Amino acid sequence: MIEAAIFFGWIIFVLLVGLYGGKVRPIRTKDDWSVAGRSLRWITNYFTAHATQLSALTFMGFPALLYLVGLPGFYAHFICYMLGSCGFFVLFGTRIWRIGRKYGDITPVDLVTRYFNGGKWFG
Repeated sequence: MIEAAIFFGWIIFVLLVGLYGGKVRPIRTKDDWSVAGRSLRWITNYFTAHATQLSALTFMGFPALLYLVGLPGFYAHFICYMLGSCGFFVLFGTRIWRIGRKYGDITPVDLVTRYFNGGKWFG
C-alpha cells in the first residue's frame, strides 16, 4: 500500500512540476519544444547526448558485453566516447549550432537535408 502511495505521489509531483514549467516558460515554437528554445548550455547537451548513447547501447546488449570483458571495457568505451564526442563538439559544434540557428534546423538530419537540397537519400 505504501509503495502505491509513493508511486502515485511521485507521478502527481512530476505532473505538477511540468504544469508549472509550462506556465513559467510556455512553448510557442517547435524550437521551444524540441531544443528548449536553443537556450541549453553545452554541458547539458553533452550529457543529454551521452545518456542517449548509453541508452542505445543498453538496448543493443552493452551490459552483456561488459559482463564478458569486465569493467575495463566500460572504461575503454567511456574514455573513447568522451574524447571523441568532446573533440567533435569542440571542432564542429559551434558552427553546426550557428548554421542550425540561422536556417531553423532542429536536428542534424534537417541540416544535412537542407544542405544537400533534400536529395532522394534524405527523404
